[in-house]
Amino acid sequence: MVAHRVKGYGVVILTNGDAGGILTREIRERVARAYGWDTLDKPVLR
Repeated sequence: MVAHRVKGYGVVILTNGDAGGILTREIRERVARAYGWDTLDKPVLR
């Protein structure tokens, strides 16, 4: 889960595999780019 409390955007990604971290990172970056998230703010990782 990655979310920005103030701006109200976020994404939850679930994987089922040993290499899920690689896939999660790619999806998170593509979602942020597609929706124009402010990359200067640090998201809250949970």
